[in-house]
Amino acid sequence: MTNKFKRILSSVLCLVMLISAFPMTAFATDDEVDKLELSDGYLKVTVSAENGGFLIDTVEGDKLDKADDNKNLLYPAEDFDTSYTSFRVTRTGGKVEEYIFGRKYGFLGLATEDVVLAKEGNSIVATWSVKDITVKQSLTLLDETASLHGMVNISYTVYTESDDVESVKMRVMYDTALGFQDYATYEVLNRLNEVTHVTKDTIIDNSGTNEGDNYSGTLFAVDDPYSPGVTAYTVDAVVDGETISPYQMAFGHWNNLASSVFDFVPAGITFTNAMNQEYMTADSAYAMYYDLGAVAAGEEKSFSTYYGIYSNATLNRDEGVAINFPVLPASMELKDDDSNAYKSQLENGADGDIHLKMMIENITDEEIAEITVVVETMNEVYPYADYLYHPDVRGNEGEPFKSVITQFKSGEEIVLDAYFNVAPLIVSEYRKFKVLCYNTTNGDELTSARLIGSREFYLFCPGELGETIVVNTIDPDIIYYEGTRNIYLSGLNFGLLKDTTAYTAVLRPIGGGEDTVIPGTNVVVDTANGTMNLVVDQQMAIGTYQVIIDWIDPSKEDVTGSNLRVQVTDDLTKVSPTYGVVTIEKAYNYTDEDPTYTIGLYHSEDAYKKAFTEKKRVNDVYLEFRGDFGVRREDGKIVEVRANSLNDVKGNPLSTINISDCLDVESGTVALIVENSGEEDQIIHIDIDGKVYTTGARTSVWDGVCAITSFENGNLNTMLQYDYEGEVC
Repeated sequence: MTNKFKRILSSVLCLVMLISAFPMTAFATDDEVDKLELSDGYLKVTVSAENGGFLIDTVEGDKLDKADDNKNLLYPAEDFDTSYTSFRVTRTGGKVEEYIFGRKYGFLGLATEDVVLAKEGNSIVATWSVKDITVKQSLTLLDETASLHGMVNISYTVYTESDDVESVKMRVMYDTALGFQDYATYEVLNRLNEVTHVTKDTIIDNSGTNEGDNYSGTLFAVDDPYSPGVTAYTVDAVVDGETISPYQMAFGHWNNLASSVFDFVPAGITFTNAMNQEYMTADSAYAMYYDLGAVAAGEEKSFSTYYGIYSNATLNRDEGVAINFPVLPASMELKDDDSNAYKSQLENGADGDIHLKMMIENITDEEIAEITVVVETMNEVYPYADYLYHPDVRGNEGEPFKSVITQFKSGEEIVLDAYFNVAPLIVSEYRKFKVLCYNTTNGDELTSARLIGSREFYLFCPGELGETIVVNTIDPDIIYYEGTRNIYLSGLNFGLLKDTTAYTAVLRPIGGGEDTVIPGTNVVVDTANGTMNLVVDQQMAIGTYQVIIDWIDPSKEDVTGSNLRVQVTDDLTKVSPTYGVVTIEKAYNYTDEDPTYTIGLYHSEDAYKKAFTEKKRVNDVYLEFRGDFGVRREDGKIVEVRANSLNDVKGNPLSTINISDCLDVESGTVALIVENSGEEDQIIHIDIDGKVYTTGARTSVWDGVCAITSFENGNLNTMLQYDYEGEVC
């Protein structure tokens, strides 16, 4: 069906319904309206400044599938009026009002504000008001490291100044288009991974006590149910620690769904049949219904969802499987009693039970006889081997979940479920879950040589200390306008920032202008020492910038403050110094009876060799570190020396940090942390968080957090020194 015909039908319906006020932009001309666009190379979002309507298209789309390049995911209506969000407000006394976001209701005598459109970091925000209700719509592109990258986070926040709003319900309607095809077959997964294929007017109730029996949190729209070329996904989001699931879903012919503002009455139309008697077109749409409940005066209520594709942006060329997550567990939530336990996320489950759903796809050209899927966890997370049939039997902490897939055909996609039990700790933190797939066709040993795919995500687990993040310092507060610069933040509860896909780090010019968005791959969080390092490599305009931690979850308050400001200058004296060689050495006043240690900083290998030629100091160096090191000082004293080995979006390391020509560290950090700097009781800690290999042979030594023995003034370090003949000095 053409956009013109859709607009004509909308106009007729508007005149008939009046109070329901179907989109008045149906009368608009074909002149292009003002709009804003966002694109990350995989997905493009366009939002209308006229009515807040949005379009979503692929650019590269799923990088494994060239068939979905440059395709529509929603119908490209010129007036942005065939996909829209409506809401129903129930007032005290039972009065019901229905509105469509961004429409004008002045002809009914209702005060309506025009849509205000703004770009904020990775988001396009549209704000609109009618009567005493204000609604903010945000469409956000996710960081490339996010598990749901390729999807748009669509969120709404409702605010009212009235005290008579007893209920707000919202309906998000998607006018599905997959490429040039104006209809889809919808595949809805239930709790047991059974698929319902929807091709005609249907309502699915998800409001009962057995929530998830009919809908488990994800659905697919495919252009061809037998050989999909384009697939669009809808995935439940998490707001304020809870999974936001619709209480109802409606699927229908677009004309039939569009004939109502809110309620939908199925007419039995097969919308994939171009010869249906009602409209003689194949044209589909679907609507997701959300219940926000009562909204008190001065209060905000939010919900969000995801729509788009799985980009597989971080997939490496040598991987044999693609791993994606149609259902991730929600953030953990502490119970209201004194039991010090988490609420269960499963119906009739034990305290702290969670559910993970994984999609594993064989992306090779051959059948794999057997793969073993492993989920590794950390910190008081216990796996269930067979939750559905043995919910009382769980594994030990640190014991991974395992599942075996056999006769895995090329192009086949398998859905797996994993269940875990999570216990609280004192501090709030993001606990990492790592999914690993091994080709175990020729043996069940899980070695790195057999690894054919991996993904990871973080689960927020609140602790007794709560969720408050305190930023104490920012250093430096003046940076050069170009080159690679490091901005260090330090504070408390930085474990909440470990999952860099849960927020966007933004430098926002306070005088107005373009935001500088720091990719998640350029954000390094050290939870043990309470620091965050923002690696800025974009050229910036001169001026003052506000540092903002902008949460994807619209209900969470952004982290910022008057002390989080940085000045961008073209003063050459502010170019950040970096050091290629860093050492831990004996101090000049060193004695075996009262040993002291110091950190040496050298811009280059030549500077390092020259310094020791001039000083003629032999055997004074305990450890050598080579990389791109930055230094943080307090009161002129060194408190931290750090090098980062960042990854590209595919997970490949961009640099290597070498330790004494023995160890290589990649995809992480090496930090020398100085405790009591310059004092008699000074201690130098060497912290490593990354992948550690032997230099040359490249044998894997460790993956994760580890450390080298600290150097403490007054204590003779037991690290042995060797000469070039291999003899102990």
